[in-house]
Amino acid sequence: MEKWAEVKKKIIEKAWRDDQFKQEFIANPKKMIEQEAGITLQDNITVKVVEDTADTVYFKLPLNPEQLSDEALDKISGGVPAFVKAPAPLPVD
Repeated sequence: MEKWAEVKKKIIEKAWRDDQFKQEFIANPKKMIEQEAGITLQDNITVKVVEDTADTVYFKLPLNPEQLSDEALDKISGGVPAFVKAPAPLPVD
């Protein structure tokens, strides 16, 4: 699984190159992230996209890590965002 920073970079670069992809990403960001990254986001997660303009810049204030559960912190330390569903374990023969 790609690191979250790599996924974001890949999506941003693709949106800059491909206007049709950008419009689809703005309209359906959760679906497009899942598709591009090959991951499944938790059902309770909502994804919003805002685009900077020439005269407006958005500042994202992340969640305070002190407010995350131990499980979420473990996932993040492994490079997986807390909002990504863990893949189902493979069956053991």
